[in-house]
Amino acid sequence: MGQMNASETVAQPTNERPGYSPYKLGFGLGTVLVLASIFLFLSFFTLWIDRQLLDSQQWTKTSTEALERPAVRNALANYLVDQLFANVDVESELKAQLPNDWDVLASPATSALRSLTLSGTKQVLDLPVVQEVWMDANKLSHEELITILEGGNDKVSTTGGVVTINAQAILRDVANKVGLSGNLVDKLPASAGSIEIYRSQDLATAQAVYKIAKDLRYVFAGLALLLFALAIGLASGRRRRAVIWMGVSIVTVGLLVLITQSLARGAVVDSLAQTSAVVPAVSDIYDISTELLRAMAISLTFTGVCVLLATLVTGPYEWAIAVRRFFAPYLRDYLALSAAATALLFLILVWISPVSGFRTTVGLGIN
Repeated sequence: MGQMNASETVAQPTNERPGYSPYKLGFGLGTVLVLASIFLFLSFFTLWIDRQLLDSQQWTKTSTEALERPAVRNALANYLVDQLFANVDVESELKAQLPNDWDVLASPATSALRSLTLSGTKQVLDLPVVQEVWMDANKLSHEELITILEGGNDKVSTTGGVVTINAQAILRDVANKVGLSGNLVDKLPASAGSIEIYRSQDLATAQAVYKIAKDLRYVFAGLALLLFALAIGLASGRRRRAVIWMGVSIVTVGLLVLITQSLARGAVVDSLAQTSAVVPAVSDIYDISTELLRAMAISLTFTGVCVLLATLVTGPYEWAIAVRRFFAPYLRDYLALSAAATALLFLILVWISPVSGFRTTVGLGIN
């Protein structure tokens, strides 16, 4: 046999069988990844519930942003005016103030005053000082609710209470603005302007759900991470494929969360909006309330895409080898320039913040 030239390639043995695919994982590993994806999907919603509904700071931020929407201000203005005129017999009060021959004007005057009050209320709700009162009321009410759900303390009882957003200060300000001062304002009952957010009739159930929601976020997230790690650990000789499918799973979960958030909008708005007049307000509140969930889903999708790209670029594919061959000389011969370019790219990502993780200290550390 003649000697082979140095340029000749030695054929390497292969274990590939007919029908072999470089992307197959097998039933066992596939099942593990599917379970990990399910737990990751569930962990997202429990984490969102914890951060959006059970965190007083986030709740206050959301409620403040909601009041900045015109549709929400209009709905709240209508509610406050309804409360004011339901608790004060304005027409009777006007009749008492008018001469006997003029008391027939009380009814049209009341209607006109109601329109004036509604217009004035909308203007009042647009004032920064009133929005700050609204923010403080929401924060106080939510903190009280969480205290109750956690079993109460020496200042808050967990029996026989109703947690409300107390907008009476705004209601009294509205009454004063339109001239309903003095005795009329004093006649407002303590419940006027109170927006009920929870009644302790089902306190035990609510406390149980609260505790489960707080615990499940750790359970679901922990199981998802454990199963992803198990899949990679068990994929001996197929770890690249396992990581590729893990990236696919992460992207899929992120997209499913986005789709769920979008599809649920119509059903939630229809169930909460009692009249067509409040549909715009409920829609705005839904969008604001699920904004955090959407941002989390986009961050997850972005992370999954990064995992996929990193795994594929380091793979044995011809295009990946070509990419690495193109960048190799720069990384080898111009290390300082490459480091500067990488730092610049990272700063650009922080500046444009394609995902919410780039807007927090923890997120920057992870990214």
